[in-house]
This record gives sequence, C-alpha cells and structure tokens, in this order.
Amino acid sequence: MPMPPVAEIRHYFEGAWRLARGDVGGMNHFDFSADGFWRSFWAVVIVAPGYALLVADQYMRADEPVAFWPTLIAESLSYLLGWVAFPILAIFVTRFYGVANRYVPLIVTLNWSSQVQIAAFLVPVALGVILPGELVALLLMLVTG
Repeated sequence: MPMPPVAEIRHYFEGAWRLARGDVGGMNHFDFSADGFWRSFWAVVIVAPGYALLVADQYMRADEPVAFWPTLIAESLSYLLGWVAFPILAIFVTRFYGVANRYVPLIVTLNWSSQVQIAAFLVPVALGVILPGELVALLLMLVTG
C-alpha cells in the first residue's frame, strides 16, 4: 500500500488536531475503510524521525554515557513493538467490551493522532536550546500529563 499523499496526511493531522482540542468533528477527517485502516500505519514512518529526536535528546541529557548500538536496537524494537502490540490487544479489548465495531476508528485515529502527540513533545525539546534542562523536563512532564 503506497504512502498517502502529503495533502491527505495533512488532512488527517487536522482531524487529529481537532480531536486533541476536544472537537469531535475531527473524526470526519479520517478514512475508516479497510484501505484507510492499513494506510494509517504509515504514521509509524511519518512519526519515526520525531521519535528519534526525542530519544536522542533524552540520551544526550543522560548523566551517564550510553552505549549507542544496544540503545538504538532497544529503542527501535520498543518503538515498533508499541505500534504492533496495541492494535492486537485492542482487538480483544473491544470485543470484550462489546464495541468491536469501533475498533477500526480507534486504531485509525490513534495512528494519525501520533503526529500531534510527537509534535507536542518536540516543542519542549526544541525550546531546550534556550531553556535550562530542568524547565524542559517540567514541560515534557506537563505534555505527558
């Protein structure tokens, strides 16, 4: 399945941004078809550079030296596992609660919303160029909350 065009990705981002602001109209921006479901996993590729920046920032701020290759392998596996594990677990959870018909919208919106999540985390990291590390850590904690 080819990567969606930039205009389509931007449309999904807008829907995710609207959802993040509490506007349920953002749901109208997503494609809940079978193709749309599988295309939403392109978000793993789109978000990966931002995730890599977050991980790099975290390890650059570490007090102790960190081995590069084992860290790269562990973080990469963790990243990919997160993208695979939740959708599999969600199959069983949505069936258990009797909302299996909401599985596809759940996964599609979650996948595309990862763009908004990563952008929110990158703001404090970018501000880390001019702010002290303690303030960046506080901002990251607030974003997490």
